[in-house]
Amino acid sequence: DHFHPPFAVSFCFPLRKQALCSYEYLLYSSGDYLNMYKYFQCYDWKPILNNKCADSAAEALTEVVSSAINDFVPKRVSRLNKYPAWFSKELRSCLRRKLHYHRLFKRSGLDKWYAKFSECRALAKWLFKKDESTHLHGLESDMYAKPQNFWKYVPTKKKRNSSVAPMRNSSGYTCDSIEIANMFAEHFKSCFSSASVPDNNATCHGTSDFLSFIPIDEPEIRESIRNMKSKLSAGPDGIPSFIVKGCAELLTPVLLHIFNLSIHSGIFPSIWKRSVVVPIHKAGDPSTVNNYRPVSLLCSFSKVFEMIMHKRLYRHFRHKMNPEQHGFLKGKSVETNLCSFLDYAVPLVCNREQVDVIYFDMTKAFDKVNHSTLLTKLDSYGLCLTYCQWFKSYLTCRTNYVRVSGSMSDYFSSPSGVPQGSNLGPLLFLMFVNDISLCAKNSKVLLYADDIKLFRRVQSHSDCVLLQEDALQISQWCAKNYLPLNEQKTRTMSLTRKRDSLAFSYTIGGSVITRVSVIRDLGIFIDSSLNFNHHVLTICNASFRNLGAISRFTRKFSSPVCLVRLFCCLVRTKLEYASSIWNCINLTASCCIERVQKRFIGIIYDRYFDRTCYYSYEQLLKKLGLCTLLDRRRLRDLMFLHKVVNGAVDSPLLLSTVCFHAPLRSNRFQSPFYPSASNDTSPQTRMQFEFKKLDQSVADIFSDSIVFQHRLESTICRYVYKHLLPAYILDDEGCTTI
Repeated sequence: DHFHPPFAVSFCFPLRKQALCSYEYLLYSSGDYLNMYKYFQCYDWKPILNNKCADSAAEALTEVVSSAINDFVPKRVSRLNKYPAWFSKELRSCLRRKLHYHRLFKRSGLDKWYAKFSECRALAKWLFKKDESTHLHGLESDMYAKPQNFWKYVPTKKKRNSSVAPMRNSSGYTCDSIEIANMFAEHFKSCFSSASVPDNNATCHGTSDFLSFIPIDEPEIRESIRNMKSKLSAGPDGIPSFIVKGCAELLTPVLLHIFNLSIHSGIFPSIWKRSVVVPIHKAGDPSTVNNYRPVSLLCSFSKVFEMIMHKRLYRHFRHKMNPEQHGFLKGKSVETNLCSFLDYAVPLVCNREQVDVIYFDMTKAFDKVNHSTLLTKLDSYGLCLTYCQWFKSYLTCRTNYVRVSGSMSDYFSSPSGVPQGSNLGPLLFLMFVNDISLCAKNSKVLLYADDIKLFRRVQSHSDCVLLQEDALQISQWCAKNYLPLNEQKTRTMSLTRKRDSLAFSYTIGGSVITRVSVIRDLGIFIDSSLNFNHHVLTICNASFRNLGAISRFTRKFSSPVCLVRLFCCLVRTKLEYASSIWNCINLTASCCIERVQKRFIGIIYDRYFDRTCYYSYEQLLKKLGLCTLLDRRRLRDLMFLHKVVNGAVDSPLLLSTVCFHAPLRSNRFQSPFYPSASNDTSPQTRMQFEFKKLDQSVADIFSDSIVFQHRLESTICRYVYKHLLPAYILDDEGCTTI
């Protein structure tokens, strides 16, 4: 074929295979924790308690606990194995013999070596099937007692590797772990802002609402330690949190002395300012450092200290927070943010009006926070001088290093930003951006941490001009506070169902904002007509892909329990994420979502029922203890309405949209709601109409949440039989309904 001439191309990649290096680790499962407790009980803590320097006292405490861990927890030297851990000794030996005979046959060409090789190959296949069956049976039986073993098995079958791939550098690729760690360190270091800003000598604006210093007491420390999660992972100090929890009674007096000494002196211990950064792949090319996000591991004692300070700061600052902020606050979430937005936009769009929205994107906002500006704002919010000095020491002179495959990078500092992975970091960021909503004088604004959307009802060109003015005010605020806006990722969209909409060219920094018809807002795809068809199509496609992967690697499981668990955790959660926002979808979209679960039921039917019974979707749901996705969305809608009415959702704006019915005569069977809107596509209005359809003698909206949920389950989810499957299969909100 002269149109397609053959040719050969050869490539040479300078990749060298990483050696199976040995490493040392602590075997926490065999630790002598009773003698460790006795060691701490008999230890003389007086030198630390008499120490008047917070830095040296914290270092001494860390050294005592670290030496005790080294003495009472055995160490093991292990090396990375090319075989999975569940391979038996017989199988590994057989594989080595097979490889040996294959090499002899290739070298000599004698038939006797090939016969030996064939014999070992057949035996290896039989042993592999036997070991795999034993391993899978163990995973199924340990689903109750050791679910972590099962969830360690899942990523290996989804082709997700936690290790870092060979990285691309200026000369090609590198596999050297130290060089890779330094590459990540340089990338993460570049995310910080090096701009130096002179200190502002601001003073407190009045003492009517003043957070004065009160010494920390032992109950606060015990409560913080009790609320810590027991984990084996340790920060740069090498002390896991479960040891701190186990020895809390003995360590509390020492921590009390160090914490109060630290606040009094205004010095946060420098040993607690260190953090280990582990790169986690996000998406895209795994050989590019830009496609990784940092996850920081902090010292355990630092976490206890931060939890105490977070509780004090949150209690003082909560009532100062603007109601437009929905991130990292108790009683607020993604759903409250989007529900507030749609309750404003949906009635206007349904009446063929227009709402223009501008979505701002900040570049590495958490890493760009200027310390001097943040301290000035903390002072203006009424923090005493002692706390301000302590926060200045807490924020400055922090050091980090990247850990990759056991290798460490060079240390690098954090000249800006809030500490990543800390308890105080998100709250400090909220305090930093709290005054940004004051820029919206003509429009409405909603925030979820650093995600900002500015929107306004547009009836004429003058409305667009007012929205443009507010956008410029936000841009100027970001420049003044040294939080750069990403102009290339900032988007605008017009929400309307009119044929001829008013398209205004909004600008920021001299460049026109890109106009789109669909945008992802906090995980939900919002289109210009607010019908959510694009969102339904996206989540259905992703769910079918996940369901196919689950179906493939669970083919050898003997029980449907594991498959049901995987479906509920990996597929159904994607289909139900923030469903109270977009549950106004039409029947076609609802059937599209239900089709995912029908496909799953079909897999269960073909694999475990052997077609011994007639296929009926409803009957199989009853056998498996599941209910339809439509019923689950109805249940989630009504539970969200219950939270709004009873104050579990902290949003006065959402509560104001609930139209309560106050009849002249009391009637316990009459609906408490009287929604006045003519359309039921607005989230809050739709939920009230949904509640009116219920039998009022069944569910009382003012009853306890557990009682209300139980009655809804018995009314809506008619196919639930909890005794058919284990009780540990829970949904993401702790609902016992499957």
